[in-house]
Amino acid sequence: MREGRPAVTIETVRVLERIEALGAISEAPGLLTRRFATPALARAAETAAGWMEGASMETRLDEIGNVIGRYEACRPGAPALVLGSHLDTVRDAGRFDGALGVVCGI
Repeated sequence: MREGRPAVTIETVRVLERIEALGAISEAPGLLTRRFATPALARAAETAAGWMEGASMETRLDEIGNVIGRYEACRPGAPALVLGSHLDTVRDAGRFDGALGVVCGI
């Protein structure tokens, strides 16, 4: 690693690829918009759920469509560490808003 520049890892590449994949799921061509209860948000949730399942997480959707992935602790009854964010966006959002927290949590 050169001083002042972080090493590029496979994890970094995977996060950026997934951010790009989510950024391509939008209601409006040329803009990143995924509002609550829209087909675009459902596609983004399905995409994230697939990544979670690929990482051996148990996945489910809650009553309003949030995707939840979970690893059980090795020790039954151990406290949970919760990480996450949102996949919905405001109109013409930035591609890292919300999605970065979801992808890094996986």
